Amino acid sequence: MPEFVTLDMECWQDDLSPVQLAAYEKAEKEHNDIRQKITDVIKDSSGQNIFNGNIFSAYQLTGRNTLDILNHTSHPAKNQIRMLMPKIFSFLAQCRSLSSTTAGITKTHRSVYARTYPTIVVLPDGSSFSIRYTEPREIIKLPLDLNTLSEEEKKVRLDKRKPKKKIRVYEEVDDSFSSQKYLKMLKKK
Repeated sequence: MPEFVTLDMECWQDDLSPVQLAAYEKAEKEHNDIRQKITDVIKDSSGQNIFNGNIFSAYQLTGRNTLDILNHTSHPAKNQIRMLMPKIFSFLAQCRSLSSTTAGITKTHRSVYARTYPTIVVLPDGSSFSIRYTEPREIIKLPLDLNTLSEEEKKVRLDKRKPKKKIRVYEEVDDSFSSQKYLKMLKKK
């Protein structure tokens, strides 16, 4: 087992963006602070090994829960370990594994996208104004609110929406065709 636990973020610091690098440095600082506090607890407890051979088993969470770790510690150090436990577990919950694979399969997490298109919005009263819209549309016509209309206007609008009856036109076929007229043309040849 190594002398100290390293913070393995599974990424190269050179490939990180400035925001990711700042988060990495913050996590590394918290990690070093927790490691220093655990080392101080060991020194304060007369140099005894408070985890029975596995100093950082609580930190790595290798199959032990909090109660097992506290039961295996010496009595003077129990209170100090209890104070450190929430910080250790909250730190481990916040650590993310940043790598190129996590960035490759996600979508763009932005509420405002870089490309917008000029669009005209037409209000129900006929007035219009232009906006930038995320989809390439020329005109967006807003619907009319029927609740603002009077009863007569509402009835006229709803009648216009109803399907209209189709008018059937019957054609009368004129049967004045005479085949004898065309037979004369065929016989002359």
